[in-house]
Amino acid sequence: MASSADGTKLVASDGGRGSSAGGYLYTSWDSGVTWIQRGTIRLWTSVASSADGTKLVAVASDGYISTSGDAGVTWTEHGTQQSWTSVASSADGTKLVAVTVGYIYTSWDSGATWTQRGPSRDWASVASSSDGTKLVAADYGEDYEMNWNGGYIYTSGDSGVTWTQTDALGLWSSVASSSDGTKLVAVPGDWGGYIHTSGDSGATWADCGFDAAWESVASSSDGTNLVALEGGLYDGEFEWSILHVRRFRGDLDRVTGPTRGRTGTGLPWRHRRMERNWSPCTGARHLTAGTSTCRGTQGLRGHSATPASSR
Repeated sequence: MASSADGTKLVASDGGRGSSAGGYLYTSWDSGVTWIQRGTIRLWTSVASSADGTKLVAVASDGYISTSGDAGVTWTEHGTQQSWTSVASSADGTKLVAVTVGYIYTSWDSGATWTQRGPSRDWASVASSSDGTKLVAADYGEDYEMNWNGGYIYTSGDSGVTWTQTDALGLWSSVASSSDGTKLVAVPGDWGGYIHTSGDSGATWADCGFDAAWESVASSSDGTNLVALEGGLYDGEFEWSILHVRRFRGDLDRVTGPTRGRTGTGLPWRHRRMERNWSPCTGARHLTAGTSTCRGTQGLRGHSATPASSR
């Protein structure tokens, strides 16, 4: 999902998880109150938006790069058919970056033309500063022989022309950036690991939080507020997800962490500044997927939770 700067225009992608058929793109112009189905059926993997919400870009693992200049009403396909995994946009929507299980591609004309960049890697995620100059990309680290040796995080300071490998090694699943590109955050995926943060555009990295299989991460514009989703955990036939937040200023808010799957409940967690451990957001709402029922349950990976009362 991606949002305009004021949060009124939203775009979401249905990747058809659990289905080989894929899904559609959806847009909302009223902060998510109502949604309209857009585009064609694809295995959508990532979407990005300009600050005003008019210029959108979406990628799919079974198709092309798709762009829209009218807030998602119409879409145009570009590039070549590849296994696209992630896309990011500058604030004005002119500088775009997309990654595949292969190479990095950049566009400086709102997606009309694309240039292949960087080394060939198993790219999982990419993020951009608001001006499109500073980029960060994460290599999942799986080779073509299915060996999970881990990959590195790469950064660029020239809109993707050149890339520098950092010393952050892991099975990375997601990266995010502050608007100026100085504060970065990255999370490892299926095999677990710690959240990594950088305050110097990726030159150095520090780990925080706890060992978990993280699915995705996002950052506020100034990089002080972060949110991470713990996923990829399976209990029999059900998949679990837990939402975690980290705030560096002010009091911590309660957050809702619904799970995916037919049954089961998830637990939201929070992190205080200068702490390396995470603590549960007790009393938060626990939602069962597909319902609005509040339930209390036990957290995953040995973390206990306090049951939440229904509201």
